[in-house]
Amino acid sequence: MRGELLPLFPLQTVLLPRAPLPLHIFEDRYKDLVRDVMLAHSEFGVVLAREEGVLNAGCMARIDRILRQFEDGRMDLMAIGERRFRILGIDSERSYLRAEVVELEDDEFEPTRERTRTEALQLHAQLVRAEDEEAETPGPDEPMLSFLLGAISPDVEFRQTLLGMRSEAQRIDLVAKHLARLIHRREVEKTMRSAARSNGHGKHWKG
Repeated sequence: MRGELLPLFPLQTVLLPRAPLPLHIFEDRYKDLVRDVMLAHSEFGVVLAREEGVLNAGCMARIDRILRQFEDGRMDLMAIGERRFRILGIDSERSYLRAEVVELEDDEFEPTRERTRTEALQLHAQLVRAEDEEAETPGPDEPMLSFLLGAISPDVEFRQTLLGMRSEAQRIDLVAKHLARLIHRREVEKTMRSAARSNGHGKHWKG
């Protein structure tokens, strides 16, 4: 995609490939972005925004459907994550940012270890049950399985790290370790809440 300009939507979250992203569009510049993307039947890029600017690795997104439109031009829409990219340069000539990007692809293709993949799937299913999530655990042969499993995490730093990794085997390994930590943290918090209800504090609990 070198040489083309991709509209950018900076957010305080990280979009992963194949993950859904609900958006409420209310700023004029992003109304412009959505209009231009829809007219061109093209994609836009979601990047993590920091105080000092945007990070240089992001995920392209396509608009799946418009959920609601308001008389003042605001809208609710659902986007879906697609391919990853790295920013080469930023253009600010329009009301919204655009970037010259190159697609970010895997450069290591070692097979994932079956044991690690199975562990990651089981941990995801456990977390879905614990959180009463509507999401379903994907099958083991799904393409880009690491991103589907990692999307359940609210940890922005983890998701950004996952987005930039270029080995599915390494991503699956990271996902398994991360989901295990999330489950452990949830169990610790649950125990502390139970202790607080029974004796008024849980400060002596160590996870």
